[in-house]
Order: sequence, then structure tokens, then C-alpha cells
Amino acid sequence: MIEFSGLLTWEDFQSAISEVEKLSRTLGDNWGINYYQQNTPGGSYLSYIRYIELENNLLKCEYHIIYSLSYSVPVMYFNISYPNGKLLSVTEVCQYLKKSVSEVSQQEHPLLQVPFFCLHPCNTDEIMKSLSIAHHNSPLKYLVSWLSLVTQVLNIPLPNEYGVLLNH
Repeated sequence: MIEFSGLLTWEDFQSAISEVEKLSRTLGDNWGINYYQQNTPGGSYLSYIRYIELENNLLKCEYHIIYSLSYSVPVMYFNISYPNGKLLSVTEVCQYLKKSVSEVSQQEHPLLQVPFFCLHPCNTDEIMKSLSIAHHNSPLKYLVSWLSLVTQVLNIPLPNEYGVLLNH
């Protein structure tokens, strides 16, 4: 059960990412679960890959929704790379996202142990707390609400069918 504090338990996160993956299969938008350390809290995550064109380059964008054991909220980790595999710099990522460097940080992916960008989760519980009154009994609605906010920040297309879930 989601607490009114805006937090999410690991078990609820697992349930929600399973439901998002099922819905994603029906919509064909390719979110999928990766089991890095199956049956270990924090050991699986939801991922999505897409390609975008930017300044005549086809860039690979990889997104991972990971459960933060420290903050008890989902966290978006992402990388954007050139066709040769070279990652965009922090400055280039911020220019693409039209965000300041203070909103995006680069750190080690907690499971893969390689550099990834992330949106820091420090205020996620407060943001979700303001939304959780309507969704406190549904881990799926919690995750979809969070995802609808994060996808806007990262310019990730999210089919309207996800929003329909919030009204049921």
C-alpha cells in the first residue's frame, strides 16, 4: 500500500512495473522489465529505448526506471548516445532537454555500475504526496502519475492510454 507520505514500497514498485509492462505490450511502446538481481529489493527495473534525430545525428536514448532503496520512490536514469556509442556530455543533454545542469546529474547506475544521467529523487515524495491522495491505493496509478511527469521533463512520448488509467 502506498503511504500518504508519497513513498512507494519495493513490492508496490514491482507490481506497478509489471502492470506497466503488460499495458506497454498492448500499446506497442516497448517498456520492458529487466531483472538484474531477481528477487532482490532494487534488483529489477523498467526500461525503454528510442531513437531521436538531433542535428543530423540519430541518437539512442535509453531510459531506466529504478527503485531507490534510499528514497523509496522511482528514479529515472537515462543515457543518450551518438551512433558510435559516445555518450552526450552533461551540457549537451541539458541543451537537448532545455534544462539547467542543476536538474540533471550524472552518476553510476546503481545496478549496471556505468555512468548514467538521472533526475535526482530528493523531492519526488513531496511531488507524489500532492498527487497520492487520489492514487494511494494503486501502485500502478502512482507509477503512471510519476511517469507522466517525468516523461514531460525528458521529452519521452507517453501514449494517452496511460492517462486513462488515472481516471479509473
